[in-house]
Amino acid sequence: MLEGRITNRSVASGAWGDSLAALNRMRGPAALAVLGLVLLTSLPLIWNHGSPVGFRPGQDSARILAWNGLMLTLFALGESLLLAPIAIAVHRFILLGEAPGTYRFDWAVPRFRRFVAYACLLDLAWSLPVGLMAALQLVSTPLSVLAGLLGFLATAILSVRLALLFPAVAIDAPDAGWQGALALSRDRGWTIFLALLLTELVGMLIVAVASPLKTWGFELALNDHLMSGALLVGSVEAVTTLVTGAALVAAASRLYRNLHAAAEPDAEAVPG
Repeated sequence: MLEGRITNRSVASGAWGDSLAALNRMRGPAALAVLGLVLLTSLPLIWNHGSPVGFRPGQDSARILAWNGLMLTLFALGESLLLAPIAIAVHRFILLGEAPGTYRFDWAVPRFRRFVAYACLLDLAWSLPVGLMAALQLVSTPLSVLAGLLGFLATAILSVRLALLFPAVAIDAPDAGWQGALALSRDRGWTIFLALLLTELVGMLIVAVASPLKTWGFELALNDHLMSGALLVGSVEAVTTLVTGAALVAAASRLYRNLHAAAEPDAEAVPG
């Protein structure tokens, strides 16, 4: 019975339903998160005079790669910080039935500090392959590409294995740590990966539908309407990031709940 619940379709569809219900319950906090994400995306675009961040004409490929990697890492760290209060609230809403609270950075609460720290460490892990590619680009382009592909593959596997770390941290679970997440995901990598991939595919459809608006924003920014174009691009990015991110958070919660119960069938089930 439990195995029947752990299906890619049920996790993905349930995750989108849960995330939208959670966001509906915390419209105010969600709006503040969107505002922060709009600023994070639009201000660098304004600073770069409408050009995509990371684009630097005249630089060699290694420098462009290194610059892009740095910018992507900074954006990822900023997104992780801005989305942490929402992500924790979604996890606790699904797993504990807790009504979402206000949007705030609870640095005094250990769970918040641990959640942000783990998220930032994972972001930095994703930046390592880019740095390796930039360094090896000076030696050999094929070697750089191969090293980058292997690095991204290793980081993707690590990310899948650690996906269940975040719901555990959010609810202060006894297994809220690297070892607990790796143990819980052992032999379940494909289950987790495919469920998250199916959830992400729905998000990609949303991004595709919204892409004409984003393209229009770039065109405005490059044609003497810098402020309005940048804000449009930032708004599209912010809404799609929040909605898709919340769905992936909800999918991780559902996977954690089901796999936790499957691993310890005689123990008290995680609420929700």
